[in-house]
Amino acid sequence: ATVGAVESQLFIKTGKLIQLSEQEIIDCADDFNALQCSGGIGFRVFDYIKHIGGLSSSSDYPYEEKANERCKAVDNKVKINMKGYGLVDSEDDDEMLKKAIFKNGPIMVSIDIDHESFMRYSEGIYYDDNCGEEVNHGAIVVGYGSESGEGYWIIKNSFGDKWGEDGYVRISKTRGNACS
Repeated sequence: ATVGAVESQLFIKTGKLIQLSEQEIIDCADDFNALQCSGGIGFRVFDYIKHIGGLSSSSDYPYEEKANERCKAVDNKVKINMKGYGLVDSEDDDEMLKKAIFKNGPIMVSIDIDHESFMRYSEGIYYDDNCGEEVNHGAIVVGYGSESGEGYWIIKNSFGDKWGEDGYVRISKTRGNACS
């Protein structure tokens, strides 16, 4: 999700859609305690990218669906001049997140997906009374909207385009802090 947020910001700035390497994060971000294969910690991934000044493209460092024992990062990284990042605490104020998306574009979020209803989501505005206990997954909020008076967040998930609404889920924002 963090890599996707950086890709989005690069696209907004340059007009070029460059796929960056998630595998580099998995293999190389140990010193930043990013917990790569254990769900990941977004701000630590941002720290890694900022510290090294870039990230390999996914064609130079392809995804392997496993962690390698050795970092194989390439020297010709996609240069990223990351000035910083921030935390938007939207737990009690959805307007803060809405303003941040409007001002900055897609934003990495941590959400609670440890529910069968989420895994089986296929369409509509998602809500589950049990959702929101803890965060355990990263995704990207790309927008917001409303349908029949119910507001929702548009979230790009990493499960592929066969899941949900072509890889996206609309999570209710009208019924409180759904899914954290």
